[in-house]
Amino acid sequence: MKDQIFHKALELFLKNGMKTTTMDDIAFEMGISKKTIYQHYESKNRLIEEVLVYINDLIISEIHLVFDKNNNAIIELLSIHNSISDVLNINSISFQAELSRYYPRLYQKQKKVIIKKTLHFIEKNLAKGVKEGDYKDDIDIEFLARFFVASCYLLDDVELFPLDQFESSYLYQSRIQYYIEAISTDVGLEEFIKVRKTYTQV
Repeated sequence: MKDQIFHKALELFLKNGMKTTTMDDIAFEMGISKKTIYQHYESKNRLIEEVLVYINDLIISEIHLVFDKNNNAIIELLSIHNSISDVLNINSISFQAELSRYYPRLYQKQKKVIIKKTLHFIEKNLAKGVKEGDYKDDIDIEFLARFFVASCYLLDDVELFPLDQFESSYLYQSRIQYYIEAISTDVGLEEFIKVRKTYTQV
């Protein structure tokens, strides 16, 4: 039952938002009492925390799968971007923005985990791109890796990018486009132009 509650909560959090989704909603969707949920999860915050751990692990797992395919650096970076976007379902709701606004403690905790676990992969991709000639050989790998990760959180700042003016999908797709265009050589840009329609919506 605990696993069923967990997966229903995950579904509703990503679909409708964590703030909007109540324990009553989860119970109603499952056809069980709210008391049954509290037998497994002491609070909504505890349930959200477990969902975040699952999401973090899923993101890292997806990134591992990307690297296992051993594509060129451009496709690899686009695939990393898409994996994170797919897990967070950014086209339906600004997941991180809601998390930071209503659950700041959990947001900061998740942010630290994601930064720690993803920086290595981005640095590895940038080094690979330089070696293969897709990225410029004078880029600052450490800075650009941190910039890539930081920009994920910057785009979820609703004061800078109000949700009624900027769609999440547009922000994330524009971010990856401009990032790749800025760091790529002519060879890398040609590869990006060739594959962009397959891997992006811009």
